[in-house]
This record gives sequence, C-alpha cells and structure tokens, in this order.
Amino acid sequence: MKLITLLSIFIIITNVLFADTTTVDVAADAYVRGGVNGDTNYGSETTINVKNTGTEDNHRRGYLKFKLDNYQLINNTKLKLYVTVVQYADPDSFWIDVYECSDTTWTEGGITWNNQPSLTDSITSFKVNYADAESWIEVDLRSQFHYRNNDYVTIALEGKTSGIEQSVGFSAIESVTLYESDLDIDTTIYNRKNRQLCIEERNWGNYGSYGKRTGWTHYFDYATFDTIKTVLHNEDNQYNDSSESALIGRVQYMCNCTNLGSYNVFVFNYRKNEYVDSLTLYCNEDSDRMRFNSVSRTVPPIDSLVFGGFDETGETYTGLHTWKPGEDTTYFRYETDYIYGIANLPGTDTLYCASVDYDSIEIVDMGTWTRVGIFELEDTPQASYLTGQDYTCWGITIIDTTMLIGYSGEQRIYEIGLRGHHTLRSIGVGNYFHKYGNIFYGIWTIKERLNKPIGINF
Repeated sequence: MKLITLLSIFIIITNVLFADTTTVDVAADAYVRGGVNGDTNYGSETTINVKNTGTEDNHRRGYLKFKLDNYQLINNTKLKLYVTVVQYADPDSFWIDVYECSDTTWTEGGITWNNQPSLTDSITSFKVNYADAESWIEVDLRSQFHYRNNDYVTIALEGKTSGIEQSVGFSAIESVTLYESDLDIDTTIYNRKNRQLCIEERNWGNYGSYGKRTGWTHYFDYATFDTIKTVLHNEDNQYNDSSESALIGRVQYMCNCTNLGSYNVFVFNYRKNEYVDSLTLYCNEDSDRMRFNSVSRTVPPIDSLVFGGFDETGETYTGLHTWKPGEDTTYFRYETDYIYGIANLPGTDTLYCASVDYDSIEIVDMGTWTRVGIFELEDTPQASYLTGQDYTCWGITIIDTTMLIGYSGEQRIYEIGLRGHHTLRSIGVGNYFHKYGNIFYGIWTIKERLNKPIGINF
C-alpha cells in the first residue's frame, strides 16, 4: 500500500514542470445601495455589505476589482473573502451569486448604485452560514476571465434570493483587521508526457508522387518530439487537403480546406486509421457549401464542433460555425475574416482564433459568441511570425497552460506560455515533410499515449 502511494506521488510530481500559486490582493472594493441611497458612495466603509430584501432602499451589492496584468491564462482561481458578520432570520443559510462585469473603470470613491457596472456574466454561487462569521471562505471561480479591461477584472456579489431579511458583510480594504479579499491563482505548468502532437501536412503545390493536393497526418510524442508514425490520406479523388482536425471520442474530424472536390469534412478512426465517412456541410438551407480552415471541439458535455470557414459561393458567412454530428447544416455564430486556426481552452467556453482580421489571436466567448479580447505577442522574440508574414499561422492547439501555434513559413511550432508573455521553445518540423511546396495546415493533440504503430509509416 505504501509503495502504491509513493508511486502515485512520484507520478504527480513528474507531471508538474513548474508548480506555482500566486495571491493577488484586491485593488478596490465597495458596496452600493439602491433606492433613496442610489447616489451615495460607500467606498470608505470597512465592510462590503450584500443584502437583497426585495425593497429597493435596502438592496446592497458588493464589488471587488483585481489587477491581473501578469496573467494571460490561469489554471484555477479561488476568491477568498473574510466574513465579518452574518445576519438573517430565515432560512439558515444565505446564497450569493458571483458575477463578472465588463466595466472595470469604477473607483472606490465614485461608485454608487446609479452608476454601478452591469452584471455582465454569471460565474458561480456560494453559500454563507452562521458559523462562517469571523472566518475565511473560499469560492472556486472559473479559470479564465472574459472581461479584462486595462489589466483589471471586476467581480460583483449579489444576494441570490430576494425578499428575505438576509445580509452578509465581508471585510474591506479599510478594515482595521486587514482581512481584505484576494484571489489565489494556480499558474502551474505541467509536463505533457502522455500527449501526442499531431500535425496536418498539405501538398499545396501539387508536388510529389503521392497525388495532387493529398494530405498527411504526422504523429509525434510531445515530450520528446520523436516521430511515431505518418499517415497518408487519399480520399475524394485525391483532393483531400489536410487541415485542422478535432476529436469526438475516437473519431477524427478533418477539414478539407480546398475548394475542389465534393466534401469539406473527412471522418477517420484515428486509432485504426480507418476511413469512416466523407461529409458535405452547408451554411444555410440554400445549400451554400462551406469551406473550412480550422476546427475545434466546443465545451463538453455537448458533442459538437466549431469550425472556422466561409461559404464557397458568396463568402457571406465568414467566421465561426457550430455543427453537431448527424446534421448537415452549420450554425453561423461569429463574423470575422478568415480564421486559420482555433483552439478551445479546456474546461471553459473561451476560444482562441488565429484571425486575418487582427493579424493576431482573437479571444471569443462561445457563450455569447462575441470577441472579448486580443492575445498580443509583441514582446516575444518570435512575434513576427504573426505579423507581416502573409498570415501563415495555420494551426493552434492548447495543452494545459501552453498554446502551440504552427507557423508554416518556417515549418516550425512555437510554444507560447499563456500564464505570461514568453516563449518556451521553438520546434522545427521541416525534416518530417515530404516535398517542396508542402505546408502544415493544422495542429491538434491526443490526450493519450499511443503504444503501438498507427497506420502507414513512410
């Protein structure tokens, strides 16, 4: 039993590359009060009061602001609040809703009920009991904030149930106890030992002896970058252009990005390299065929995909489309220019898109299908690969806290650490490609280690 425990601990340690948890203190906090108190500022109070009795004059809502200028991606975040007082008659617990607000410009000395930020995005709820008075509580938040303006995020606290005499007070910055709120941020980087990195290669210029516009999938061990196998695809009368792929279960959905041939998605069993199906998807009921450049999976448990592409005829529906297996029409979700790579941040509804529109990485909220930010890379040594290079960022995938971006101009992959602006390494993949004129069109990952050969090895 002890041997098993020690082995488990060893496995956990070896999977962690850099373990780090950072505490970020609250930058500003206050509460607001409605009704006749709507223009009164309570930013200098020692407590953040939350109360929702159903009467406007007694309605109180709390606000906290944190500065996250050094963090682009966070594994996990916990909001820590010190409870100073709990008052209510019925029931014996008080539920509080946590919201994120898009407005981060408010100040402690200026915020009132009548000028408060709107409750933009619901995050979670938590419960406060009598026994929590004069103690710390922790609230798990989602890993990625959507509305980071001027490096700040705003969190609002609202009583969940209206019409009951309930109130909770949390310690503010001005409190003499110095128990102000903070965020505990997990920024651990993991060693991705049991991952396979997959690269799609496209015969761009009809070169080589394997067929016009054919494609390959290269499988690599991500930790060592040793090649495992190369699989040649040849469907649709030799017009199978490899582009990004995504998995649902053990089924691989591959974009056919060419405008030649009949199909725009090919389906494979990647474990067996068995062809399953060729699909033709449309953007509307008028049978306007789609041309796809990129694909990623949406947030589980919904087994659906999000594609980056446009309709083949008028290019009216350029941007992001969602599609669920079994259907033949995509749903147009977000309008932008061509997108050459997309990746979902695991466990969230955040999508990173390599977009021609912004010559950088757009961040899209799949809950509202709106752009919530731009991922800029100007301060990295290899930032030029996204600017002034004919938009040759062809593929994106995310592993833990790392974004991998494929740059076909140099046939390289850049690892960008999302926990801050820095590059971990640059990986050359040119030696694995076949003939002049080929580029790689997409990268994706498998969350398991493949212990036996796959498909055909060239």
